[in-house]
Amino acid sequence: ISFLPKFERKSIIDLGCGSGEYFDFFLNEKCSHITAIDVSQSMVEIVKERYGASSVQKERMMYVRGG
Repeated sequence: ISFLPKFERKSIIDLGCGSGEYFDFFLNEKCSHITAIDVSQSMVEIVKERYGASSVQKERMMYVRGG
């Protein structure tokens, strides 16, 4: 991932987010907002459980079941 540009203050859409493998990276990069999209409702629920606990993260994230 080191070849990617800096994401600070950027909005990210993670299409096919799965269980949120890249969310730690995005959060550490100080993205302003992350939208997680996956066709599987169970994957979206896993991401919500893993990353939606703190109020700061709740303001920075949105979860969508697509498809």
